Amino acid sequence: MTNNEVDWVDANKPQEGSKILVGLEYLPTPIKTHLRNNMSKRPSIKNVYHVTEILYCLRKAYWKRMGGKNDFDLAGLWNIYRGNTFDKKWSPLFEHNQVTFKSERKHPEFEDLITLTGTLDFIWVDESSLDKVLYDLKMPKNVFYKKQYGAGKFYKGQVQTYLAMAHENGEYTDVHRCRVLMLADDLVIEEVPERPEMLDIMWERTFLFHKSLKDKNPNILRGAEAEWECGERFCPGSVEWRLTCKQYPINEGFPTY
Repeated sequence: MTNNEVDWVDANKPQEGSKILVGLEYLPTPIKTHLRNNMSKRPSIKNVYHVTEILYCLRKAYWKRMGGKNDFDLAGLWNIYRGNTFDKKWSPLFEHNQVTFKSERKHPEFEDLITLTGTLDFIWVDESSLDKVLYDLKMPKNVFYKKQYGAGKFYKGQVQTYLAMAHENGEYTDVHRCRVLMLADDLVIEEVPERPEMLDIMWERTFLFHKSLKDKNPNILRGAEAEWECGERFCPGSVEWRLTCKQYPINEGFPTY
């Protein structure tokens, strides 16, 4: 260490009798209770599916649709709370914000009318080109890897699907750009190419997900497409469910994106 760093350490040593606690588990109980009570729970509506539900692990979505409890740890609760808070504070700053899109198609096997829905965060004008851009706001734990590798397939797929849904409905037809805005200890924004075919891919996945629920057969669904989706931290299923899920084949032929 430099002399300045040594001086700083010496000047900021804990006082005698002080105690340093590190970890979210040390939050006062009323705050922890508040985090749990403010979890926004999207109701499960028959034949209505959300884009984020279809993008991620469909076996996890199956578990939740069949009544499984989604039990987040404190770190998960805090990340969701932080993201929701910034959504509520920042989205209204823009004229076009929190716009919900719907796409409807009949299931080819069951003839059920299925609805796919998703909500964009906001649309803003690029200040150099004056192009309108669809934004999705993300609050990851950190952006270390985002700086090197970008937003990742799930974040990208979400904004691409929203834009495709808007155009299918004849909305925002003058918008052809989308961005993922990721904010943590620093800011990373990735420009994501328009991808009209994303909506058809989402519908393939939605139809198969709907069939799995009707037949009560998660075996037809693909396993997690990213390793981090598995395990106690990110999969809300019980231990028994996670063990059962691992016994199902990966189903590599499942439509991906």
